[in-house]
Amino acid sequence: MNQDGQNRKGVIEGGTRVLKELMGSPRFRQSLRILLNELDPENTPELVRTLMEQDPETPLGILGSAPKFANTAILGANELMQKLSEFTPELLGSFSAELLNEIQAEKLGEALGLLTVLLFRSGGQENGSLETSVSELGQGIARGFNETLTSQGIPRAELSEHLVKAIVSGMDSMARRLSEDAKVEDAPTMKAVDNLTQGIKGIARRNPDLITRVVRPLVQAGKEAFAEEDTEDGGDD
Repeated sequence: MNQDGQNRKGVIEGGTRVLKELMGSPRFRQSLRILLNELDPENTPELVRTLMEQDPETPLGILGSAPKFANTAILGANELMQKLSEFTPELLGSFSAELLNEIQAEKLGEALGLLTVLLFRSGGQENGSLETSVSELGQGIARGFNETLTSQGIPRAELSEHLVKAIVSGMDSMARRLSEDAKVEDAPTMKAVDNLTQGIKGIARRNPDLITRVVRPLVQAGKEAFAEEDTEDGGDD
C-alpha cells in the first residue's frame, strides 16, 4: 500500500484490470478453463532452474523478490479461502478432499525441510535479527489465525477436539519413528532428545503457570495411561 492507504499500482493491479475486461468474453473464459486444466506443476523445477541458471544476476533478483512472490501466493490463497467458505458444507467437504488429494505432500515436506535447513544455517551465524524476524512471523501467524476463528464464529471447543485428534494421530506416527531411531546407538534422535530436554527445562523456569495448568495434567494423563497398560500386561500374564 502507498502512503494514502491505497493499494499501489503495479503488474498485478494492471493485469487485474485487463483480466476484468477479458472475463466478459465467453471465449476467453473457456480458454482460461482449458489453460488451468493444462497446468503442469511437475515441470516447475525445470522452470526455476532455467530462471536461476541462465543469467548470474537473475538468481539475486528472484531471491530479492521472494517475499513478494510469497505474499502474492498468501494473499491469493487468503482470498480463495474466503470465497470457499461461502460454499455449503457438503460441497466444501467434497472439494476439500479432492484438493488435498492433489497436493504433493511429500514435496511440501521437502520444501519445509529445506526452509528449516536454511534457517538453521542462518541461525548459526549469531544473527539476532533472524531470531527476531522468525519470532515476529510466528506471532503474526498466530494473530491472524485467532482473528479468523473469532470473525468466523468457529466454536473453540469443537475446533480443539478436532485439532487434538489430529495432533494425537501425528504424535503416534512420530513416536513410532522415534522409537525405531532410538534403537541406534548415538543416534541423532537421542541428541535431539537431550537438546529438547534442556529446552523444556528453560521453558518451565520462564513459564511456571504453563507447568501447573497444562503440563502437569498432561503428565498425569500419561502416568494413568502407562498404569493402565501395566495393568493390562499383568492381566495377560
